[in-house]
Amino acid sequence: MFKNKIGRLCVLLLCALMLLPSLAACSSPEGEWVPDGMQIASCYGADYRLYVPTSWNLNTAYGVSGAYYNLSTQSTVSVAKYGVPDEMKTAMEAAGKDSSVLKERLNWFFETSLKTQAASLATGGVTVDVENCTSVLLDDLNAQKYCYSALIDGETLNFLQVVGERSNTFYVFTFTATTEAYEALIDNVNTMLEQFIFADPYVPMTYSKELDENAEAPEGMKLASNGDVAYLFYVPADWEINLDEEIFSAYVRSDPSNANSKIIASVSIVPYMPSGEGMSIEEYCSMSAEMLTKTGTYTALPESDTVCELGGRTAMKLEYTYALGEHTYRYLQLVTAYKGMLYSLTYTSTEENYATYLDDVNQIIGAFAFR
Repeated sequence: MFKNKIGRLCVLLLCALMLLPSLAACSSPEGEWVPDGMQIASCYGADYRLYVPTSWNLNTAYGVSGAYYNLSTQSTVSVAKYGVPDEMKTAMEAAGKDSSVLKERLNWFFETSLKTQAASLATGGVTVDVENCTSVLLDDLNAQKYCYSALIDGETLNFLQVVGERSNTFYVFTFTATTEAYEALIDNVNTMLEQFIFADPYVPMTYSKELDENAEAPEGMKLASNGDVAYLFYVPADWEINLDEEIFSAYVRSDPSNANSKIIASVSIVPYMPSGEGMSIEEYCSMSAEMLTKTGTYTALPESDTVCELGGRTAMKLEYTYALGEHTYRYLQLVTAYKGMLYSLTYTSTEENYATYLDDVNQIIGAFAFR
C-alpha cells in the first residue's frame, strides 16, 4: 500500500519539485495532424510531438510529456530534455573521450547520467543489454538506443532509452516496464518512436484557464487562481502566472522582458486527494521525502519539519535541497489539509536565487486563503 501511494504522488510532486520549463509564447494550429489510432502525449510548450496509442493513458497535466498503459503494472513512456553542460567537454577529454564525436557524447551522457540515476535506485546495479544498444534515428536525428534492466524495490524493471542531441540539448525517450509488460507493449513503443517528430512548441487549444481580472487582491499583488479551486492564490504583481497547466503556479524569469529566458523561481499549488483510508499531513511529507531520496539527492535542512500555518490552517513546513545530476535546487514546501484534500504550496528556486525571492514567497504564503 505504501509503495502504491508513492506512485500516485510522483507526478504531482514532480511538477512542484522540478525546475519549470521555459514556457515560450506560441500557438498550435487547429486540427493538428495526429497519426491514426494515436494521441498527442506532449506537454505544454514541448518542441516535439510524442504520439501514443489511444489505448494508453496520457500523463501530461503537470509539465511531463508521457503516458502509461495502466495502473496495475509499471508501464510508462516519457520524453525529457537535458541541457548539455559546458563541463561535459572537459570531463570527456579528461577521460580520453573525443567530445566532438556525437556517439561519444551520447554514450558519455548515458553512462554518467541516465545509467547512474538508474543504478542509484537499483539493488545490484544495472544490467545492460549490449546487443540491443544500437544507433537509431529520432525523427531526423542520429541517436543511440540503450536497453538495460535493474532490480528496483524487489521488481525487475526493463528500460529502453533513446537519446538524441539537438540545439545543445539532449532529448531522452524512456520506456519503463516490468518484463511481462515490456514484451507485450514493445510494438506500441516502436510505433511511438517511428512517429516521433520535432515541431513547433505545443499549445493545446483548449488548455488555457481564465482569471477574474477584476478580483480584489492585497496591495501590490494579483490573483493567480480562479473559482474552480477551493483557495485564493495571490502573487506579487510582477510575477508571471502560468495559465497553461492544470495546477496554478507563478514564476520569475532571469530576464522578465524576455519570454524565452530561464525561470529561476516558482511557486505552485498542488492538490492531492488521499485514497479511501485517508492520509495525514505527516504521511504525505514522509512519502514525498522517500520518493525524492530514490530519484536524486534529497537533503533536509535543519529548519525543516516545523509546524506553521497556511490559509488559517495548521501546516507542516519542509525545507530541503534536491540535486539531480549536476543541478541542485532549494525548496520551501508547506502542506496542509482542507475539506478532505491535501494542498502543497511549494517554492522552488536555484540556490543562488533562493534568498532573493524569499520575501515575495512569504508575502504569497501570508495572503493565501481557503474559500
